[in-house]
Parts: sequence; structure tokens; C-alpha cells
Amino acid sequence: MTLILKICLTTIVVLTILYLIVECMIVVIKTKHKAINKPEKLKILNSKPLENLTMKYKYSFGLPALGAKDVVVRELHVNVNGNETVQELETVLGSVDLVFDEGDEVSLYLVDIDNAGNRSPMGSVLEFVVIDTVPPSAPGKPEVKNVQEVTDEPVVTDEPDEPVVTDEPVVTDEPVVTDEPVVTDEPVVTDEPVVTDEPVVTDEPVVTDEPIVTDEPIVTDEPIVTDEPVVTDEEDNKF
Repeated sequence: MTLILKICLTTIVVLTILYLIVECMIVVIKTKHKAINKPEKLKILNSKPLENLTMKYKYSFGLPALGAKDVVVRELHVNVNGNETVQELETVLGSVDLVFDEGDEVSLYLVDIDNAGNRSPMGSVLEFVVIDTVPPSAPGKPEVKNVQEVTDEPVVTDEPDEPVVTDEPVVTDEPVVTDEPVVTDEPVVTDEPVVTDEPVVTDEPVVTDEPIVTDEPIVTDEPIVTDEPVVTDEEDNKF
């Protein structure tokens, strides 16, 4: 009976010791592999175009606080148009600068690593597209190059004025006088007689109340009938 009691006590002591050992190991393991809070999202501090580089922009990002005091290194994961790169950053850095081309699709996040090699979960992701949101610099002050005295007198030049040519006829109240005769299909009717040096020839006989006196004898085929008797040379001889 005493032997059985001794065996039971020994077994209890051994089990208690094993339990304590396991608890100590669990504490050590938990301490070694403690969880690290995930980093917060990065912040864009500013962006500006780079001089002498076409369509490239420099972005400055503010880094969030560390997730734990024993973090010794930070990983910056940068994905540009589907191509991811990883940069290791010192924990003392408060910002980081990156250069992108205009139109790039960018996503960034952080992972913190402590002195035991434990990695934090992936931090919040910052996503954006690189566009030109930077206004140009303010222009400089204008400079006076030359000063000249200017008067209000009209400017006279040796160049003649060009005549104004239009397709519209010019209408004025003054009669138009030209050296060319005016030819129309309508007869010209005036109150003044028309005097010309050329004889007027018409098909109609000319009838006037005045007798026609000429020096030439009138010869006709018709006999001349008058109320006066005709005296011939023979009757003159009889007398």
C-alpha cells in the first residue's frame, strides 16, 4: 500500500514538472513569435514634374508609424502596371520619394519586420494613377525693352491708296458723260430740229406749199395743161 502511494505521488510530481516545462515553452514561443500590428496606409505628401525629363513625376510619400517598438526594417512593396518591386526602408525614415511616368497605375503597401524576423500582415494599400495635377510655375515680371514718343498726328506714307473695286454698280445722282455715242433700239425724240449736212432721202414724196424753183427745165412725159394760150414761134412771125 505504501509502495502504491509513493508511485502515485511520484507520478503527480513528474506530471506537474512536465506541465510547468510545457507552460514555459509556450511562453517562450509566444514571446518569440508575437504578432506585429500591420502598418497603416502611406500618404502622398506631394508630386512634381522632374526637370529635363518628359512626362515623369516625382512623388513624395509619408510613412506611417511603426507597428511595434522592435521593428528593425520595413518593406515597401511597389506595384507599377502589374510589375511589383520591394524596397527595404530604414525605420527612421519618415518619407520616401519615387518617380513614375505619366499614366502609370500604382499601388503601394508596407510590411514591418521585427528583430526576431516576424513579419506583420500586409499594410493598407494606396492606389492611384499618375496624372498631371501640378500647375506651371508663376511667370516672371515683364521687362521694359524700349520707350518711344508717339503723337496723335496722322501717319503719311508714300504708298498710294488702292482703289476700291467691287462687283456692284456705282449709282450716283449726276449724269454720266462719256465720249462714246449712246446706241439704243428706241428712237430719240427731241423738240429741236435735227440739222445735218447730209440730204434726207425718204420713199415718201415731199409736199410743200411753196413752189419749187429750179434753173433746169422740167421735162415730163405728160402734156402740160395751163389756162394761158400757148404761143409758138410761128405765130410770132405772123405778127
